[in-house]
Amino acid sequence: MAKQPRSPRSPAGWRTVPIQRPGRRTDADTGPAEEKPVEAPPRERPPLPPLFDRWSFPLFALVASVYSLRATNEFVYDDFPLIRFQPRPRTLDAVLDAASQTHWNHLPYYRPLSRLLLAAERMAFGDEPTAYHLFNALLAGLVAVLARALFSHPDLRVAPALAAVTALLVALHPAASEGVYGASAGPETLACFAAMLASMAAWTRPGARAHAAAVVLLAAALLLKEQALALPLLFFWSDLRDLSYDSPGRSLRRWISRYLPVAITLLGWFALRSAVFTNPEPLRVIVFEEPAGPWLSALYTLQSLVLPTWRLFYEPPLDGWLSLPRFLACALLVGALGALCRRAWDSMRAPVIFWSGWFVLAVLPTANLFKQETRFAERYALLALPALAGVLGALASTITDPPRRRRMALAAVAALTALAAVVTVHRGRYYATNHAFLQEWRATDPAPFHALASLGEEAHYAMRWAEAERYYRAAAAVDPVAASFVYEPLGLTLEAQGKTAEAIEMYRTALRYRPQSAAARSHLQALSPGTPGPAAVGAQDVAALRRQIQQDPNNAIALVNLGVQLTDAGQLDEAVRSYREALRRDAAWSAPPADHVTMRAKAHYNLGRVLALQGHGPEAIAEYRAALVEDPNYAYAHTNLALLLEGTGARDEAIAHLQAALRVQPGLAPARTALDRLQPR
Repeated sequence: MAKQPRSPRSPAGWRTVPIQRPGRRTDADTGPAEEKPVEAPPRERPPLPPLFDRWSFPLFALVASVYSLRATNEFVYDDFPLIRFQPRPRTLDAVLDAASQTHWNHLPYYRPLSRLLLAAERMAFGDEPTAYHLFNALLAGLVAVLARALFSHPDLRVAPALAAVTALLVALHPAASEGVYGASAGPETLACFAAMLASMAAWTRPGARAHAAAVVLLAAALLLKEQALALPLLFFWSDLRDLSYDSPGRSLRRWISRYLPVAITLLGWFALRSAVFTNPEPLRVIVFEEPAGPWLSALYTLQSLVLPTWRLFYEPPLDGWLSLPRFLACALLVGALGALCRRAWDSMRAPVIFWSGWFVLAVLPTANLFKQETRFAERYALLALPALAGVLGALASTITDPPRRRRMALAAVAALTALAAVVTVHRGRYYATNHAFLQEWRATDPAPFHALASLGEEAHYAMRWAEAERYYRAAAAVDPVAASFVYEPLGLTLEAQGKTAEAIEMYRTALRYRPQSAAARSHLQALSPGTPGPAAVGAQDVAALRRQIQQDPNNAIALVNLGVQLTDAGQLDEAVRSYREALRRDAAWSAPPADHVTMRAKAHYNLGRVLALQGHGPEAIAEYRAALVEDPNYAYAHTNLALLLEGTGARDEAIAHLQAALRVQPGLAPARTALDRLQPR
């Protein structure tokens, strides 16, 4: 057959013509045949790298080593109610029981895995903060490994070496340090972030096992912290952008089968919360009242990531972080980054779109759409941090030639990472002691109510009464309404200094703001006998406490308060049952004490008082001794124990306890009167 002339449109360079054979018709006879639709072949995708490779251990070791430099830090702020004030579990059952408790008594947080981790740490480490900090350092190392696994996805277009450097940026950024330096923050914020990174890495991988692992990790993240509600949205976004190797495409059936386990997991989580909080306070939508809230949250997150501050700004108010110079500097840097991405748009289009969506979805759970306890906090920015690191890594990876420029790009990202790490290490000094942390918070907050109140509480525990009074009064001056829980301990500090008239006035102020405060009323009644007892408030408080206990049977604080109300109402048998039940809930003491006396010591003390009223002297003595085991500086327990011991003839021991009471509170009138009677001058 003769060759046909070349055709410029034919990639093979040859034109083919149909050959007529006997008995067959051609297109020339019948016209063109009907074309059948041809499905496009599946997109060829490079294989995913393993989750753990030769980079994993060096990254883990480097990050853990950096944070270990501050392993000698002490407990600070939230570490006290979440760790230090918690009883140390002695059995595995006590550890597991922690998972049934709410995270905070006064907030609708249910984080059973966080509580479980904290209880296990408490059992293993006791009161040694170094061990908690080393555990958090190891968690930070794991975050670096998981972040690198996410950045290594081929569609994110980050070169292997840059994936390692950007993973370091995520783990060593100052926004991550808040989850490491707080001993109680590791099992909460950092563990949740690690679970979310691992879940995203598994979700984008093919296969049923990877899908199941992603769903299990989603459940774990939800049980660690509520911020994990962003994770299903990130799943959807990665499928929409075809990042997942098992993306459903246009098949509705595949979308349903892929997301049905996710929906079941979310429904199970909501059902579990509903079982724990039987009558929760409804979420209050505030975005319509404060429409700028989400925009301010996004701006705060962007500023915290792009321009982290040298000093620690803990939970800053709006006027504590928003400033025109910082805003302009941040806008300039983000604009420059955008311009660089635009120059390499063909390569950067997919990463920029994906990471922009990630940033928006990561901000949503804490974007002030609803009323939230803290409006702005750097720990909220942690989930959005991979977006910045991912864009930087992809941008630097577009520079491939010549090798010298590629090395310069790698060095630039490494320099930014090193700079962030320097700020992180510097900030660790503010977590060295609780006092240093609170003083820095006080210095950087324009209205430092919580810092001042906590400084007063710290001085109160140390029985530095004049210093505690000064801080409490300063806190009340900043916000008199928010200081409603400060007036009672302020009254105690005044009472300890012998300022009885001022203490009475302060207890009355506390009752004006919080009429249901049985403790303030009891203290006032002790100093001013004509004051109506808590029973005069009526049965309404008892009914409210019973409802609270019905909703949360593990609420030991409510059980103690119920015992106080029942005692003053004369229902002594019921009061004894309430105190004993509170003491049985020995893993449920999560609220910080109102004064230097721990709540568990108060339960023993109050039980001793009731038993003494019932005439059960030996049992009352045992309860007072138990209260002093919990808190050796409990002046009232020393005094009441001394009075009972006097009745048994143990005069010398009674005198010793009265002297101990007066060392703690020199102005305690009942102790002074009893000591003068037993030991005349």
